[in-house]
Amino acid sequence: MLYIYGTVFNNQGTLISSIESLSKINIEKQFLIVDNFSTDGTYELLDKIKENYNIVIKRIKCSRGSGRQIAMEMGYDKATNEDLFMTFDLDTTYTSRFVTLIEYGVKILNHNEIFLNQLCFKQANFTVQWKDLNNGEDWERMANFLYSGYGIINVPDKYYDLGNNYAGKKREKRYATGINYYTRMIKNQIDLFRGWNISSYKNLKQFMEYADAKSSHFIPLLLILIYIKLFNHVYKYSDEINILYVKHKMQFIDVPYTDKEDLNLF
Repeated sequence: MLYIYGTVFNNQGTLISSIESLSKINIEKQFLIVDNFSTDGTYELLDKIKENYNIVIKRIKCSRGSGRQIAMEMGYDKATNEDLFMTFDLDTTYTSRFVTLIEYGVKILNHNEIFLNQLCFKQANFTVQWKDLNNGEDWERMANFLYSGYGIINVPDKYYDLGNNYAGKKREKRYATGINYYTRMIKNQIDLFRGWNISSYKNLKQFMEYADAKSSHFIPLLLILIYIKLFNHVYKYSDEINILYVKHKMQFIDVPYTDKEDLNLF
């Protein structure tokens, strides 16, 4: 069994295409979804289609990280050690290439390895929890997996037309407007610093270089760094920012195909 879990807020327009795209994975599966009290009919639509796609839903106020943690825990009691878990975003429609890679990953994955969308076996999945973060939660957890002794398996950049999404600023505008939007963006930047281990001047420079940030952004980012050092903490697993730590340690597999029809691995 494959448990596909995630959290959602105001994705009424994209959730069916997202779920439908992953329903094509040729494995027995169940979707575990936490709705963060959507106001656009998302929850009602999920409730309407839950029997068609084997969906389990909860409504809980949460961050992205804590929502994912709650969602995956919904599958804990019924899952065996041979079952797998992976996360997904309901504002993303996944390609046939991604579906094929997940099917391939299920076949080759060892119990001590993590694949695309943090696909892994039950024991590995519940060894490392999601942090209560609205930004940076993915790379924090990946770095934590590495620090805990797990291997990260990935595919080369040439395969990364894996999905179409509406992330970034468009995503955030579903959550807040006006002054609340800008307040949320500042909080998200703080969470990004915490999740990526931007905990020193050296790491701030690493981040700015990696993100190709403008020099005019230095002072605002430095102020966030000072705030975190005074009043908060980061999740640190090496001297590098977490995204570079993961990228330098992950192992790549090369799958020579373009789409599912071209794959001769099964």
